[in-house]
This record gives sequence, C-alpha cells and structure tokens, in this order.
Amino acid sequence: MEQALLKKEAIQKLVKFFQDCLEQYFGHILDAFLKIITKSSRLNTTMATNGLTTLHIARLDSSNLVATKVWRLEFI
Repeated sequence: MEQALLKKEAIQKLVKFFQDCLEQYFGHILDAFLKIITKSSRLNTTMATNGLTTLHIARLDSSNLVATKVWRLEFI
C-alpha cells in the first residue's frame, strides 16, 4: 500500500481530494490523514513536500474546525 501511495499520481489525487473536500466533511477525513502520516515516515515526508500538509494547515487556519474539535474533547 505504501508504494502505491508514494507514486506521484497518487499524491496528486490525494491533494486534489483534500482540496475539493467540503468543509463539513474535512474534519472527518483528517483522522484518516493522521493515520497515514503516522504509519509511514516516507509518506509523511512525501505528502509534506507535495503541499498536502500545508493545505491542511491553511484549511484549519481558515475554519473553526480546531475550536470545534477542542470543544468536543472538553465535553467528552
């Protein structure tokens, strides 16, 4: 699986997928992204150097998703 995800086409598709993801679903797919980057340092590096991590940070910065997640954690 790692080898398939390391291909340039796969990374480009992931970037496009996360770019096009609607705000209401973005928080849900972040958990999957976290699993991917914590399982493989190679995938983590590849995604970071291809703009995916920067894209996530920018989207989090422009949304209230972080505040919502923190609020949920406090009341769980």
